[in-house]
Amino acid sequence: MNQKKLLLLLSIFFQCSFFSVAQSVTQDFEFGAMTKEEFLSERYEVDTSAVAYYVGDYGELWYENGNGFLISALKRTVRIKILKTEGLKYADLLLKYQNGGGSIRAIKGNVYNLVNNKLIKEELRPENIYEEELTDYAKSKKISFRNVKVGSIIEYSYIKRGGFYFSKWEAQKDIPVKVSDFIFKYPNVVSFHVRNSAFYPLTELPSSTTNIFFNFNMGLVDNNQIVTIRHWREENIPSFREEPHMSAPNDKKAKIEIEFSRTNIITQENYSTWHDIMKLLLMSKSCGGELGKVGYMKSSLKKIKNSTDDKIERAKQVYTLIQERMTWNGQEGITVGEGGLKKAYDQRKGNVAEINLMLVNALREVGVSAFALLGNTRSNGKIERLNPSLYRLGYLIVYIQCDGEEYFLDATSKDLPFNILPKKALNYQGVVMSDNLRVNGRFVTIPSLSKDEFFKNIDLEITPDLTVKGSYKGVHKGYNAVDFLEEYNKDSDKEVLIGKIEEKHEGLIVNSYAIQGVEKVGNTPIETVEFEIENCIKRAGDSFIINPLQVLDIMESPFKLEERKYPVEFPYPLRRAFTVKLKLPDGFSFKELPTSTRMNLIDNKSGSFRYVVAPNGNEVMIMVDFRLNKMIFLPEEYPFLKKFFEDAYALQFSSVAFNQSQ
Repeated sequence: MNQKKLLLLLSIFFQCSFFSVAQSVTQDFEFGAMTKEEFLSERYEVDTSAVAYYVGDYGELWYENGNGFLISALKRTVRIKILKTEGLKYADLLLKYQNGGGSIRAIKGNVYNLVNNKLIKEELRPENIYEEELTDYAKSKKISFRNVKVGSIIEYSYIKRGGFYFSKWEAQKDIPVKVSDFIFKYPNVVSFHVRNSAFYPLTELPSSTTNIFFNFNMGLVDNNQIVTIRHWREENIPSFREEPHMSAPNDKKAKIEIEFSRTNIITQENYSTWHDIMKLLLMSKSCGGELGKVGYMKSSLKKIKNSTDDKIERAKQVYTLIQERMTWNGQEGITVGEGGLKKAYDQRKGNVAEINLMLVNALREVGVSAFALLGNTRSNGKIERLNPSLYRLGYLIVYIQCDGEEYFLDATSKDLPFNILPKKALNYQGVVMSDNLRVNGRFVTIPSLSKDEFFKNIDLEITPDLTVKGSYKGVHKGYNAVDFLEEYNKDSDKEVLIGKIEEKHEGLIVNSYAIQGVEKVGNTPIETVEFEIENCIKRAGDSFIINPLQVLDIMESPFKLEERKYPVEFPYPLRRAFTVKLKLPDGFSFKELPTSTRMNLIDNKSGSFRYVVAPNGNEVMIMVDFRLNKMIFLPEEYPFLKKFFEDAYALQFSSVAFNQSQ
């Protein structure tokens, strides 16, 4: 049964709606009423750095009949106090909703100011509410409050209708929330998965039930239905701050997610397993219904198939064909647009699902065992084997099995080599969608596939007049090469590239610049630079000081926080290997050199750092090898990771002292 059929069935059953039964939101203020006392505090005592805070955020979710479909309705009531100039942006709202069946109505709002000890209330006017069409599928209401200043209190309420399968309550914001209160009401004839945040679970209060009479037109279930009322409330929720190397920040916030699971009527339709969800998508015209359609590119695929019997070589040629022909339009998701894959192919442009489903079909046509692998991006959240969720699926890649080996492809980027995924798609695991029901719904681990590796060799020679002349060679491999090529292809003008290098160090002049390995995807980009630097040597008494590792750039540790609330998640292993050779002019000798050192992160496997200083007459070679092998660090491991980065990066400031020989 598809989604539309299921909704039609439910709409037959529920001929009434329920707005309020028994338990209600415990609202701590009366909308439209304000007292002078609420203006006395000029800061939020729990977090004095806050630019504004939610005095209260209250929500009530229920289901009602709308245009023949059972849809959700959320009433939300909010009050915000503005504390600093930076908080004035919270006077402007953008409320999104579905185009076609969705709506935002019953919008009310007020602005309160205390002027000369007099309370001034200004109601939200209709002319300050604007409607905008965002896409073919989404609209928005823009609300702009007037006369808002530091110290103002704003409040608003609205009812949002639309959707049935998925709803959520986001309790944690980018500013503190004093009170978040949420109620969810549903008839027991429908079942839902309710997910509370693992990192910041909201406190659930005792649930309650009540009986409601529903006018069922079919004698299939009892008209007297039990309605369950669940209630969550949390106070003093801190603002959410994204931390470096945090995967899926939305998963870390305090929130409740509600997703339809099944109905307990006639068909016993069940969407509570990954197999069921994949079966649903497989039958969808805008997803699995496009599998197998290759007529529009059969001639090109026939040439590839006839060119070689090696299936992986065929796969590489097909990947290049789709990658070079298609341009990603910037849209993600797991469904194709109107007109399907053929329209996207003809227009040479498409979304993620269109390009990668096209790739699946093409690979199958040349005899390669390929599947659509559905998951999500690192920023939007992980999918979990034990928590099936259609609405957790937001990205589609290609999975190949060939001769006992696995390959993962994404043809949306012009810069990605074969079997390298974009960073955003390295999200631990995906679930297979296939018309082969034995593998449909199977989970597959997504490996990192490559490392981020950068090798740098610098030769420095100090002239008698203490100018530094040098040469540089930078080699980019793996994901470092992908990142480099993305930046290079944005602007490959030689003068621009030289300008970026010269900006890194005052007094640096580039005499020549060359680059190779950027003509073809999969090659290794190599930069070579000839340069000279003035004023990079300092005088200290009778000695001269130079920091060799700071000649071209300085790296900073990304970890500044003293404590970490969330795991640190790197998408792939990291390596930096630098070699600097420094030569003194005749008549000079080294007075003081840094000390060689080495250290390991937690154990010998998680990471290592080697810093080797090797003098030889009037030359010295400094070798640095930084490796990070482990990709996930728990909060209790963060202090060790932070110190590891700080100690390694601090060695950039190690000086070499030299003077004239006596």
